Amino acid sequence: MPFLSRKQILAIAAVIEIALNARDRPIFARFITLHQKVPKRHLERILQRLVHKGILTSGLGAHGGYQLAREPDLITVDEIVRSMIEEEAGDTPQSIIEREIVIPALRDSETMFSEALRRLTIGDFAHAAQAERRRE
Repeated sequence: MPFLSRKQILAIAAVIEIALNARDRPIFARFITLHQKVPKRHLERILQRLVHKGILTSGLGAHGGYQLAREPDLITVDEIVRSMIEEEAGDTPQSIIEREIVIPALRDSETMFSEALRRLTIGDFAHAAQAERRRE
């Protein structure tokens, strides 16, 4: 069972792709869709959310595309994962077991997982990807 959704994993991969390829100029979404093999409309929503959350910047026109908003070593995987979490609409009633047992236990697990993801940066992944490319 994966701990992250497909959307979160794709967001991480897209940011890594941008870190690797948008050094001196932005890259277009279609470049990422070719490498990630996902529909452009699906990826565009993810990229726009990353722009809205301050992880990426975007521009329009011939010189448009996407770039990192900060240096790769300053963007954590936790930040990307959290940016893809949809806000739940409204509060639903909770049972005593949910409120007193399940939620506190899961909150502790979530905190530990989040701490681990904060230690990983896009720079870490970009360096690993570059090393892998050199081996090929």
